[in-house]
Amino acid sequence: MRHGESGVPNEASCMNEAIGTFEQIIGLEPQHGVLLRALRALALELHPGLVEVARPGDRAVSWGWGPKKMSEAYACALPY
Repeated sequence: MRHGESGVPNEASCMNEAIGTFEQIIGLEPQHGVLLRALRALALELHPGLVEVARPGDRAVSWGWGPKKMSEAYACALPY
């Protein structure tokens, strides 16, 4: 989902909820929640308008310029 300058997801620009949420990814491996939130904060600090896409089926969250994981994402986390 696209984030505003405050770092909070904008409701109007959220992607299809079938994709998933950041909290769903944390729920897969809760012991990595602190690290995942720190990575997200760093990504938002470096790129305030980033697009975040959570894919629970892939056990991944990605950040980038757009929703395509292979051509528009520049960072991802896969907690195991």
